[in-house]
Order: sequence, then C-alpha cells, then structure tokens
Amino acid sequence: MPLSPQARALLDAMARDHGLRAHDFDRDGLIPIRLDPDLDVGFAWDAATDSLYVMAVIAADGLPDHRDPAWAFRHNRGLAARRTRIAIEPATGALTLVRDIPFAGVAYWQFAEMLDAFVGDARTVRKQCGAIPVPAAATAGTLEELSQHFVMMRV
Repeated sequence: MPLSPQARALLDAMARDHGLRAHDFDRDGLIPIRLDPDLDVGFAWDAATDSLYVMAVIAADGLPDHRDPAWAFRHNRGLAARRTRIAIEPATGALTLVRDIPFAGVAYWQFAEMLDAFVGDARTVRKQCGAIPVPAAATAGTLEELSQHFVMMRV
C-alpha cells in the first residue's frame, strides 16, 4: 500500500523509536502493533484523506449493557475533541475505540502525543466500562473485522 511521504516518515520514526522491525500493512490492510503491555492496536490508512486510523479492541465479546449504540454515543462526548470515538463492531459486538489522525502538517512529536493520548483513552474507556484487557488472539480477529467495516465505509 503506497503511503504519502509524510505518513511513511511518521510511521518509520515510530517504528524506530519502538524497535519495530516490520510495520507494513498486512493482507487485511492493517499494521498490528502493541502500544502498551495489554493493548494491541491496528493502524489503517486512508489514502483519500492521508489519515491514519488507530483502532483498539476494548472488549472483544462486547459487554451486555454496552451493546446498545446509545451507550457509545453518550460516552463519546469527552473523546470527540481528540477525534476519538467508541464504536461497536457490527459482526461481533466488540467494543472498540477508533481515532483518526490526519497526517498533513503533523510533526513526529505531535503524532507521538496523539498515540499516547489514544492509549490513555483506551485505558479510561476500559476502566469506565469494567472491561478486562483483551487477549492478543481475540484482538487480532476483531481488528480484522473492524478493518473490513472501515474499508466498506471509505468506499
């Protein structure tokens, strides 16, 4: 997947800082990365807007009282200013967090701060909803499902 020069430079700098050997998109259009000991994320890139979408699974099986989309709408208020939102993955009901990061004019330190804020938001949302950390195996499948919906939304 051809990235813009700005996107490639930021992802290369992030990989270098975190000691990542591979940071290319997989067959599902994701770059799966562990940003925190118990937080796996997937990066997807939107060429039309030159934006990175960061996705994390908060609760792979969803939570019974959080499957109602109105719950996500109510809890998105504090996240919206950071372009972050809670979403419910349609196929699995998984509770997820998504943030878009437009690359235009973003310096690496800003990109790093945005990713740190995303990790903080994921921890906060997990705590608010009483979710436990998601095992990596469950995260991978749900991120693939989420990326498919992301691709469908872009078309």
